[in-house]
Amino acid sequence: IGQTIIQIDSIEELQKIGNDPAYPLNGEYELTQDIDASNTINWNEGLGFNPIGTSSSPFTGKFDGRGHKITALYINRINMSNVGLFGYIGSGGEVKNIGLVNVLVLGSKYNVAALVGKNDGTVIGCYSTGYIYSNNAGYYNVAGLVGYNHSTVKDCYSTCIVAGVISVGGLIGGSDNGTVDGC
Repeated sequence: IGQTIIQIDSIEELQKIGNDPAYPLNGEYELTQDIDASNTINWNEGLGFNPIGTSSSPFTGKFDGRGHKITALYINRINMSNVGLFGYIGSGGEVKNIGLVNVLVLGSKYNVAALVGKNDGTVIGCYSTGYIYSNNAGYYNVAGLVGYNHSTVKDCYSTCIVAGVISVGGLIGGSDNGTVDGC
């Protein structure tokens, strides 16, 4: 018997993943509708949305966007590595069928992108539009969809405008033993 799928219908509920015991990082989630995230520009004293999963506590669950989109997500984490809607997807983690539209993601450390900062899991059928910006020459892996891919990205695209210095990509910034297919 599989675990219960937790339904997400707002940006506030999405932010609970990994921050509320009822929304564990290894849970199964599905988006029930499109989400307007424009208010995230006012969150956390200008830092915006806090990425889901870190290198010490990665997202290892399953997230199915069911073809829905999240619009106007704002993330301003210039002192943090692994920046995106999902900061770090660990081994076994999966994110699929989600669109990020008109994002603004700012960062100046490692692995900065719209959807996933660092991917050790699986990303399938996702896309992003908007702006990704990293201004620090000492850091790298800046991209439209996945900053650093160490596993699988399949059937995805990005039309983000990306500005960075080292290992900058429209779709993926850096990849080590990763697979990219149908993108």
